[in-house]
Amino acid sequence: MALRNNMDITANVHGGFYLDGPGVQVSRRFWMAEPFALARSSELGYRAPAATRAVAMVLEHPGCSVSGFSALAVFGLRFFADSFHTTLHGAVRKTVQATQYTPRITRARPRNIWTVRYQGQPIRISQPGSAVVEALQCIRAGEIRWPVATVDGWSPADLRALQLIDASRRHLNIHPDLIYNAARNRLPRAWLKRIVGASSDLADSPKETEMRLIVQQICEELGVELSEQVTVSDGNGIITTFDLAITELGIGLMYDGEHHLQRSQRDRDSAINLRCVMQGWTVLRFTAGTMGKIAQLLRELISQRL
Repeated sequence: MALRNNMDITANVHGGFYLDGPGVQVSRRFWMAEPFALARSSELGYRAPAATRAVAMVLEHPGCSVSGFSALAVFGLRFFADSFHTTLHGAVRKTVQATQYTPRITRARPRNIWTVRYQGQPIRISQPGSAVVEALQCIRAGEIRWPVATVDGWSPADLRALQLIDASRRHLNIHPDLIYNAARNRLPRAWLKRIVGASSDLADSPKETEMRLIVQQICEELGVELSEQVTVSDGNGIITTFDLAITELGIGLMYDGEHHLQRSQRDRDSAINLRCVMQGWTVLRFTAGTMGKIAQLLRELISQRL
């Protein structure tokens, strides 16, 4: 769905919410059905997804607008925000800190504000480019953190910023120009140019962003070309699409998230690997637990093939 002013975001609040219990409490007044809650509580104890919390809480605070990571969640970005507090902008004298069922409200002059609709009700929200900039400001200030891999030349904060921009480009189709325009006088231009310049609109997940950076450095070191989202086919049709590939050496790389641990998915992955091998590919699959081995294994494999 293309993002636009006055769009309906009801579908992004899965299962909706209602006044009073039973179920999972979302905010002071609102609750949601248990089947639509997060399977595990976030680090801050939230069971309600970020988009649900943001919409419920802004309805409880008329005149406020949804901002930063919370705004991106309302637009449909499924990464990052579930683990952190809800953020709003409002006419407050000083920042109001979040609690389990209330948002963090920061003082900010209204700018770049859109209106979206939840079940017909208007909600004020930072426009997409501005929401990305607000989220980047939180990352740079150390207010929001999540674990990331160690990548040469990248601080953890800069890597998180890159993951955010990758995800915003891939899943919300937010063009870099919108980010640059919204960042004027809010973020250092040189810093932002480096992050955006290294970004991609092809990374399906934040872990793929990490993998791309690690693999890219090795490919540059050894003088081979890296490609993203490479489709492999045989006489029966498309087999799979590699997250990354070194086509000249027949090496395909994929990051496997938690759903790949399911038996049916493991069987499917095995069948894909076999068909790819028959087409001359060496398939390297990595998980969160094996990300640290990418550099050594890939460097050895490329050296053997050259």
